Amino acid sequence: MNALESSRTQEPTAYAEQFRQLVQVHGRPVARTLRYLGVRDADLEDAAQEVFVTAHRRWFELSHQESIGGWLRGVAVNVARNRRRHEERSRRTFAPELDEAVDPRLPEEALAERQRCRRLLRLLEALPEEQRTVLVVFEVEGAPMKEVSELLGISLPTAYRRLQEARDALRSAMTKEER
Repeated sequence: MNALESSRTQEPTAYAEQFRQLVQVHGRPVARTLRYLGVRDADLEDAAQEVFVTAHRRWFELSHQESIGGWLRGVAVNVARNRRRHEERSRRTFAPELDEAVDPRLPEEALAERQRCRRLLRLLEALPEEQRTVLVVFEVEGAPMKEVSELLGISLPTAYRRLQEARDALRSAMTKEER
């Protein structure tokens, strides 16, 4: 009997502690996945909470999952996709988000790092959603390609093809910007 199965028979405080541990262990990876899949910094905390609300709601269904991290990653992919769609609809109505001001007191290295991160996020945003999702889940999150293909409901060769296309597009965009 694993920890999730045993939580069914435990009192609520034990369940609460196990759920806290779930959030502690998987909170940062979930937030990272959401960020690289295009969730804005201002919405990141809400999106991560949405992932864990789903986990809370489906807590007793999770015991059969081989990988809770993989399952949470899948929920994060869906949350990010839904938020991007909502943002696209909102953009048609409202003014675009303003870039945050650069703090002139930051050391040069920190500023350069922030600029590199923004550049990477901008380049990732330009990729088609199918390519971006495969690239982020495989390269950033380190999920095995078999898990990526299952998560997205595509064949393994298709997942590898999308990964290669994403790498090529990212490399090309980076080269083009450097010129």
